[in-house]
Amino acid sequence: MRVKGDDDRGSMEIDILVENSNEIVAIEVKSHLEIRNVKRFLEVLARFKEAFPKYKNYKVYGAVAGIKIDEKADEYATQEGLFLIEPAGDSVIIANSESLQPRVW
Repeated sequence: MRVKGDDDRGSMEIDILVENSNEIVAIEVKSHLEIRNVKRFLEVLARFKEAFPKYKNYKVYGAVAGIKIDEKADEYATQEGLFLIEPAGDSVIIANSESLQPRVW
């Protein structure tokens, strides 16, 4: 589901929010994912719990998805601990290597 929230620095939108009882994955979706999109999303994740206090005790993970993904954007996202979602035929896959250490916010 898409959600919108506000904190003292303004409003934010999460394209897809997936939750269970104590964990959340916030996903940013772009048709063309670039490094600047990843950087902006990292800023959103840093503010997430202020804008969505309901989730203050949850583990928050981040993911970025794109139809076209710049080579440097995928490397940067992985380096920052984000899951990388990319097209694979008629579906999508999590494209990170198994060595990914997902970052928790």
